[in-house]
Amino acid sequence: MLLKNKYIIIGIILSFCLIQKEVTAWGPMTHMSVNEAAYTSIAAELNKDFIIQPEYSYLFIGCGPAPDIKQTAGSEFPDEYHKDIETVLRMVDKAKSDKSFGLEDVIMALGWAGHLYAEVTSAHTQDGYPNSKVSCTTVNYRSLNHQINEVAIDFLTYHQNKEKYSGAKLVFPLRLLESSMSEDNANGKIPSIMKAETLKNAANAFLPNVVGIRAICEYLESSRPEIFDEMDAFYSDRHDAINTSIGEVKRLLREHAKNNFSKPIIKSADGTDRVGISLNGTLSAKVKQTALAVLGRTLKSERGNDAFTTISYYFVTAGLSSSIWRDKFLKAAFSSTPTTGDESKNKQVLNRFLEALLTRYDLTYPEILAYAQQEIKTDPTALALRSAQFKEQGLTADGRKPVSVEEAMAAVREVERIEAVRREWPWFWPWRPGENTLATAREKASRLLAYSILDQTSGSTFLKAEAGKLLEMSQALRKKIKEYDDLSIFNVFSKLKIRSEMSAISEACGYQQRQIAEILRVKLAISASPNPAERIAAMVQQATNRIAETDKAIETTKQFIKDTPAWNLIQRNKLNDELKQLQKARESTVEYLTTLTAVQKDIKSQSSRSESALLPSDKNTVAQTSQSPDSESYSQEASRAFSAEYSKAQAEFENAYKLYTTLAQKKSADDPEMKAALQKMRNANIRREKALKSSQSSNR
Repeated sequence: MLLKNKYIIIGIILSFCLIQKEVTAWGPMTHMSVNEAAYTSIAAELNKDFIIQPEYSYLFIGCGPAPDIKQTAGSEFPDEYHKDIETVLRMVDKAKSDKSFGLEDVIMALGWAGHLYAEVTSAHTQDGYPNSKVSCTTVNYRSLNHQINEVAIDFLTYHQNKEKYSGAKLVFPLRLLESSMSEDNANGKIPSIMKAETLKNAANAFLPNVVGIRAICEYLESSRPEIFDEMDAFYSDRHDAINTSIGEVKRLLREHAKNNFSKPIIKSADGTDRVGISLNGTLSAKVKQTALAVLGRTLKSERGNDAFTTISYYFVTAGLSSSIWRDKFLKAAFSSTPTTGDESKNKQVLNRFLEALLTRYDLTYPEILAYAQQEIKTDPTALALRSAQFKEQGLTADGRKPVSVEEAMAAVREVERIEAVRREWPWFWPWRPGENTLATAREKASRLLAYSILDQTSGSTFLKAEAGKLLEMSQALRKKIKEYDDLSIFNVFSKLKIRSEMSAISEACGYQQRQIAEILRVKLAISASPNPAERIAAMVQQATNRIAETDKAIETTKQFIKDTPAWNLIQRNKLNDELKQLQKARESTVEYLTTLTAVQKDIKSQSSRSESALLPSDKNTVAQTSQSPDSESYSQEASRAFSAEYSKAQAEFENAYKLYTTLAQKKSADDPEMKAALQKMRNANIRREKALKSSQSSNR
């Protein structure tokens, strides 16, 4: 029955700033945040001269989104009350001077004016952030950008200020609006007016917008929390625009919120004279008005706000967890998504954006935007502008924050920790990490590892190709993890099947991830070598010899087992344990050899022994220390009669170099002794370079 009522589905569940009748500048959460930030700052500045005392601050903050009831009020709503600052300031003055209105009405009027100050003079301009920030690069892209940017920033605002706004109430000065509109209409300043009852209907119809934002945000936080980090990076340049809006609202309060007028009445006219709603239209319209009236009363309390958000969240979660319900949800959303500009193109982009945001768990936020614009003609001007914005933000070409090798290796170490715990703890232990936990950690590590390689401007084609494969595997694993999480525990057979598929992808992803991680570790180990190609060839030969020796030992042990009498169980068990250890050692060596071979292939793919063949995170140090003390070029220089200081520094560097190369054959790059040796070599090299420059300058 609910599915037949598109209003319930879209208005309460999937209703957010994308699904609206006209483009605004900031969403309701952002307006509340802007008003709150301006209020906090001015309250400290004006102190006792400020008319908005703490107990009434919720009226100023909660009225921030109120002018957007224009979306639900229809064409009768005077546009001046949504866009004209002078009109709204007249309403503020009326609330101050008219004895029938209380201090609460003045504060709500200021909150309403804060909405206009926050966007009319800055955000709503042609160069305002919602317009100028390029998310979509389609032809005539500005309207799409505006809609997508607004909802994304509203999600981020709620996510980052959840404790403040999860139960925040929206308020509307209905009687004041009615009286102010009537006066403006009589003076010929506006063409139409609206009654308080009609305005209340529009306000109630607007409330689901806010609940929808909260519910969708709660759903994204639980289902794919990483999306907020990706959106935060993509819109990292938003803060100046938001701060500009806050500054404008602060200007409003400095000029119009001082305690320089008399107002004996405190309560709002809406509180003393309740605004009723007359039911009009068809039976369906009357039912909808009644439902909205109940919703409006519910959302007047903080507890009701939270309860309704929670109910809506569970409704969204339940609906999107089933393919049958999911398709109906999205179909209803698509059919009710209004657009501006090129209707068919914009509708397609918005529909795909909504679909990917809620269901495509294998896509990052920049990939969601790319998916939404598939098969749509690109505007070269928009593409160039977006590239310039990304460059200024320090983002990658697709709008991601670059991933460092250190970040990726930290995620790899977390995977290794989980794998170790799973090996050491018995399967029945309740705190043993599950398959899902391991798969999630592997997916994150694989994604970061792949990005850390792909984000480097230098590097071999081979390694980047391997990273591309790993990224595809991590995307597939991410999607499978979500499929597994969405299945009910009561759907036993399907859940077991998906778990088996998830485990298979996880193992393959884990293997590829280990290979690339080991490649990076080996590259660090050989980075200071004068000839990495020769060094890796020697390591390959050593590993090959070790496998051959292990094979001989395995054959010998098998023969010993065969020759040991059956009654000598103790000896046979001992030999079997030894055989298992040898076989395990062989497997590890084979895997290590595979890594070495990959590194060897990677080095060969380089055009020359340049710094791009080295580990990106240590380029400068490696470039400085890559010259071996026994190389021919260095020998020619060393033969010259340099100063005693240089000779001492050179000897120190040679000793540090020998120690580092010796340890590199035995220890991993993360070993403290290895790190200390590398640092010692760096320090010695710095002293050597200083001495060299000093000696050269004295010889001139």
